[in-house]
Amino acid sequence: MYTLYGFPGSRTTRVTWMLEEIGVGYEFVATRPHSKTAYSVNPSGKLPTLKVGDQTIIDSIAICSYLADAHPEAELTYRPGTIERAQMDSWLQFAALDLEAPLWMFNRQTMLLPKPKRTPDILELCAADWVAAIRTMATRLGENTYAMGTIFTVPDVALGHIGRWASRADFPIEPSSVAEYFDRVHRRPTLARALERESVAARELV
Repeated sequence: MYTLYGFPGSRTTRVTWMLEEIGVGYEFVATRPHSKTAYSVNPSGKLPTLKVGDQTIIDSIAICSYLADAHPEAELTYRPGTIERAQMDSWLQFAALDLEAPLWMFNRQTMLLPKPKRTPDILELCAADWVAAIRTMATRLGENTYAMGTIFTVPDVALGHIGRWASRADFPIEPSSVAEYFDRVHRRPTLARALERESVAARELV
């Protein structure tokens, strides 16, 4: 049994989605970032955090990679040391460093930082970086159904989550091949179950 500490609707969704993909039982402890509960499982107070026995794993992508490796029967990853694994890890790096970064900075500058500390000029840079990243993503995807080809794997969870985030922030998703990719991964029943699980957990935030 896994215990997931997270804030519904955040990067935590990547982990709930992965847990639903592998089909294992888990407890969801809904809490806010930097709450007493969050600090009890992560020194930074950031979320999500996954508790596995007496050990904890932090960072959503690291957690998702661990879950895929720990449950090879789910066929969501590749064996370490293979070219396919290196390519998959490259997609994960791209998701975090290229695709997500403009969204995160935009979020900080429009919502999280106090107004005196905001730098409005950065928003134009965020928009330009996002457009460049989406174009790169389109090139990398080519005609693939999923990031790694025809099989849904860990990067599709990370990319799919970022796509939902971008839609909520009204960031443009072009060309159409990328929009179609996002629509495809967002239709997975596992994501619907993850969102429902988070909705229920949100009623008991601690």
